[in-house]
Amino acid sequence: MTNTFAESFFQVILAFIGSIGFALALNAKKSRILTGGIGGGISWGIYLLCLNLTESVFTSSIVSASASYLYSAFFSRIQKAPINVFFAPSIIPMLPGGGLYYTIYSLIEDNNGNFYHYGKETLHITLGLVIGFIICSVIWNFFISLQRRHI
Repeated sequence: MTNTFAESFFQVILAFIGSIGFALALNAKKSRILTGGIGGGISWGIYLLCLNLTESVFTSSIVSASASYLYSAFFSRIQKAPINVFFAPSIIPMLPGGGLYYTIYSLIEDNNGNFYHYGKETLHITLGLVIGFIICSVIWNFFISLQRRHI
């Protein structure tokens, strides 16, 4: 799956806008909305880059979720806000809503080939997001606990 630079750039801009919309829906403070939007654009850009390099939605999801978590953790410390304020909008572009739709649609239409294909892809994306989040969460919290012990 190779996207042209223009297609990828357009997708990153749309991810940025969608993340801002989600931050607005969550009633985030005005000073944090742009940060959430930038996080969504960055995480989607990393996802596309990894997808073009590895052609694996699983690996791309792990890497982009990890980057999203680290970005959110970094800005939560800078802006003194909960990490979820930044993580929720930045992870939104990567959620497999379309894949889930096509999986269920294929199930209803009794198309086993497409059901298996879309279901497997949706599961890989979801597991990749969860694994990337867990890995970075554990590592981040470990370093924070080390920092607190030395203060």
